[in-house]
Formats: sequence, structure tokens, C-alpha cells
Amino acid sequence: MNTGGYGKCKADCTFGPRCGDGVPQPQNNEMCDDGKNDGSYGTCAPGCVLGPRCGDMVVQAPAGELCDMGAANSSSAYGRNLCTTQCRLAPFCGNKSVDVAQGEGCDDGVNSGLAGSCTTDCKSWVALPTCGDGKKDPGEQCDAGSGVNGSAAST
Repeated sequence: MNTGGYGKCKADCTFGPRCGDGVPQPQNNEMCDDGKNDGSYGTCAPGCVLGPRCGDMVVQAPAGELCDMGAANSSSAYGRNLCTTQCRLAPFCGNKSVDVAQGEGCDDGVNSGLAGSCTTDCKSWVALPTCGDGKKDPGEQCDAGSGVNGSAAST
């Protein structure tokens, strides 16, 4: 009998709604239905369930994912050990890339706060103390400020 319910034949001998018809039907427990349902990355799998994708908490390296924290993936992620909604590592202070949108002014990858480096928050640059700058820095015996290493003694 052609009753036409889900997964059945209709009275006109055409298929009724079913997994694989290209129409997602959540009322029939379909999570997705792209009509192909081959389970390739980012598509629907057989049985109208979601196939492998960014956000499934499985790092799909062949698809280019570098991380996958599922629901914790964030489009605004910033910080170490965080993941974006594209399954890429989130930018962070210390990644050698100046992330202006996050307020970074520098990022040398060291972030030690020592001279010649970014501050630990990547907001500003700390100048490198040098011999000849007229300032006696730690480790210098003297610095007369001539701009030349080995300048005359001063304290």
C-alpha cells in the first residue's frame, strides 16, 4: 500500500520524504540531508547524520584542521591553546605575528619583557640597552654616550 509516509512510497508511486532527498527533516531525526550523504568532510553522512567537520571535536588533519575543540571553537578566540571556528590555532601573544585587532603593538615571539623584546602582553616594544647610549646599564662598567662601544668611563 502506497501511504506516502517518511521513507515510503506515495499514492502516485513517487518516493515520500526520506533520507537522501536533499531536504533536512529534523522531525524525522535527520541532522542534515545534502542529497549525496557521502560523509565527505563538511557534508552529510549516510543516515542523514553530520559527517566529519570542524566542530566535531576530532582533528581532521587531512582536511587541514589544526585543532578542534567542538563547541569551544570561537570566531573571536585569542590566546594560547584556543581554536577558531575554522579549526585553526587562535592568534596569541608570542606567535611572532602582530595581531593589531587584539591590541598588539609588537610580537617577536620572545615576549620576555627584557630589553630588545616585546613586553609580555605584546602591547609595546622595550628598547635594547646598548653600550654608547649614555646610560650605564646592568653589565656595563661605563657608558659615556658616544654611540661607540668601548666609550670613555662614566658612572
